[in-house]
Amino acid sequence: MERPQAGPERKLLCLSTIGNAWLQIFTSTMLDTIIVPALPYVLNLSPLRESAVFSARPVSSIIVTPVASWMTEAMGWRPLIIFPGVLLTLGSIVYFYRADFTVYVAARLVQGCASAFIWTAALGGVARTHPPEIQATATGLVMTADVGIAIGPLIGGVLFDWGGTTMLFSFMIVFCAAATVVTAMLFAFFPNDLPVPEHPSESETLNHSTKGYRVFLNYHYVVAVVAVCCIYAFATALPALLPLYWHRKFGLSATLTGLLFSPNAFIKVVVSPVATLLSDFGLATLTGQYSIGLLFASVCLAFIVTPPDWRLQAFLLTLFGIGFGTVDTCATAFAGSKFLADRRRTDYGMSYGLVEQGFNVGVLLGPLIVGGLTEWTNYHTGFMTLGAVGALVAVMAVVSWKTYRPPYPSPRHVSAGEQMLRREQDQLAAALLRGEERGQQGRVVASQVSSVCLS
Repeated sequence: MERPQAGPERKLLCLSTIGNAWLQIFTSTMLDTIIVPALPYVLNLSPLRESAVFSARPVSSIIVTPVASWMTEAMGWRPLIIFPGVLLTLGSIVYFYRADFTVYVAARLVQGCASAFIWTAALGGVARTHPPEIQATATGLVMTADVGIAIGPLIGGVLFDWGGTTMLFSFMIVFCAAATVVTAMLFAFFPNDLPVPEHPSESETLNHSTKGYRVFLNYHYVVAVVAVCCIYAFATALPALLPLYWHRKFGLSATLTGLLFSPNAFIKVVVSPVATLLSDFGLATLTGQYSIGLLFASVCLAFIVTPPDWRLQAFLLTLFGIGFGTVDTCATAFAGSKFLADRRRTDYGMSYGLVEQGFNVGVLLGPLIVGGLTEWTNYHTGFMTLGAVGALVAVMAVVSWKTYRPPYPSPRHVSAGEQMLRREQDQLAAALLRGEERGQQGRVVASQVSSVCLS
């Protein structure tokens, strides 16, 4: 089957790249939390050591992500698309060695390497095959795959209660292998990348200091990445510590614990695409949505263990899904693609690599902060402290929301007259650049002629 031809006229969603990225993120996030219900029974660790198991995964991802970003920019995203499935399968096999703290950490380290390639290659592929006008919608659909974070405990709890770790890890291996096969089958249906804009934007033409990573040294971009960091710190601290808290305080079973995380997942699935659709249709900005969402999620997290009844705590966990879905999708879409689209750039390997680093830092620090504070004080202090940090970042995000002005916004959000004016500015800037280059060539020729005459 021939690949669809790329062109500026392609405005439809590319289901092959979206589906592949969705499957890889779902598999990765599900594996992040599928062992949650089993850990209190299998290893019986302290809160801090249990948090360390969850924090091992982002350690390797932080190290590998710069390499994955460079490889994506140098080789393209297609050759790297099979790596995540292979690494996730290998990590699942490692769990089988024995029920030991060190073995579980090693398995998580291998899975962290897979995450680095998912964010740079898979999400980079989605961005490169969609025009700026629908990139946010495409990203929103992909980020619904984070439902795996909440579904993982449910699946893990049922499998563990049914057949122990043998059943649990066997399922992980089979699922990862099947996902890898699906990715290989989808490869033939990936469309060609959309072409890079012919004319550079005014900001690129007149300001050469934004080459490479320098373009990302921007307050609005940094705040969006920090927001991603915060929301994933929340999202991983909850499954890392809350099941342990429920098990010791209320004696909840592994299956019930997993079930209580499920409503949060379904809320996120609904919120994620809706938030980005609102942005693409000009009804709400990405920055505004993730600012409000982060504040809401921070409040839910801060008071998650305050109610005396586990049912009320589970209700707060469900509400958390609203903020989680909004921040995860909107902040990722802004930092990963819109920020570059507003500047007529296509460095998606670098942009998503930096977003992945924010994700990694959040996944690393979230459980450690709450776990460490819980070890030294109590669960209330741990969750309250992390929620306060999120509220502070939300204030920074509000400032970004109110001050962000895209230098070259998407045509969908610009009037016809302004589009014409910007095209004329582009043409003028390009002409000035060509004139400058010709002037330099003329000066070189004149210098050579002068040197010949003098000799």
